[in-house]
Amino acid sequence: MAYGGWSLDDHHPDGFYHVGNPNVWGATPSPYGIPYRALYSVNISNLFFAGRNISVTHAAMSSSRVMATCALLGEAVGTAANVAREFSLSPQGVYDEQIGLLQQRLMEHGCFLPYFHREIAAVCRDAELSCAGGNPKNLEALRNGIDRNNHTYGDEDYRVALPLGQAVTYTFQLPTQLSNIHLQFDTDLNRETLPGDTIDRQRSMRHNRTPDSVKVCMPKTMVKGYRITAVTADGNTVTLVETDLNLLGCVNHTVTEGLYRSVSFIPMTTWNEADTDVHIFSFDVR
Repeated sequence: MAYGGWSLDDHHPDGFYHVGNPNVWGATPSPYGIPYRALYSVNISNLFFAGRNISVTHAAMSSSRVMATCALLGEAVGTAANVAREFSLSPQGVYDEQIGLLQQRLMEHGCFLPYFHREIAAVCRDAELSCAGGNPKNLEALRNGIDRNNHTYGDEDYRVALPLGQAVTYTFQLPTQLSNIHLQFDTDLNRETLPGDTIDRQRSMRHNRTPDSVKVCMPKTMVKGYRITAVTADGNTVTLVETDLNLLGCVNHTVTEGLYRSVSFIPMTTWNEADTDVHIFSFDVR
């Protein structure tokens, strides 16, 4: 239900007073999955756990205890609690009856689950997909349910290069009612576009900064401005979304009631003013 990747990093309980090796280190698969069953109590029916109190061995805790992994555990438990409330289930009841829904909701909101794919709605799979600026060879990757590059999906680059100002369009066989538009932008997870040297990029959360310190900026790979338009059943073109200051890597737009013949995404600008195109992972609808 979440993932980790930190090494086994077991510190001696004596801390600074220990005179031997400061820690015992061991490699782990990166990333590795953390199952939902570790996040709720075995004997208290309504109790979740998230962070450093989950059900793991001492050795596993030496990896899963780090902040980023704990944050993912919190997202998983928060989403599971909402599913439990929605369906009047216990934490274990979510596992027994709605584990698939929980996984899909996490991925829909940008949470990476190794080896899992987001489900793509039939209305999206069956629509004609085209790009006004010429169809990239991997245009279909926009609706494959993979929202980042990772070795668990193989070595392929799943980003799609789209020309700025040109529409990518789903055209439906019949006028269709939509509920959601999902976008996943390239957030530069490897921090290649951040300023500074390797240390600046890998340790961007510093405890102190001086006037001369490198200034952290938005990833230059990110879409900054975009527009989403649609053609209604009666042939009118309407603007569903328009923004010139996007700060999110994963975006879900709720679609108002109505029937649509097509829906288009038009990237306008990125956080790098010199760009003429942009890479995105996903644009799909349901």
